[in-house]
Amino acid sequence: MLADGPVPPSLVRGAVRRLVFFAQPFIAALPSPESRRHAHTDLAGLLSNVERN
Repeated sequence: MLADGPVPPSLVRGAVRRLVFFAQPFIAALPSPESRRHAHTDLAGLLSNVERN
């Protein structure tokens, strides 16, 4: 997939907004207010280019 080249911004524009909308029922089902409050940050981290072990 990486060999296919970069993804143009126009293709993913609005993707985070749609993902947050999609995730709402799952976020609501999280067990604590703290986990619900940080869910958007967690999603953003998963979408970031941060190196993971």
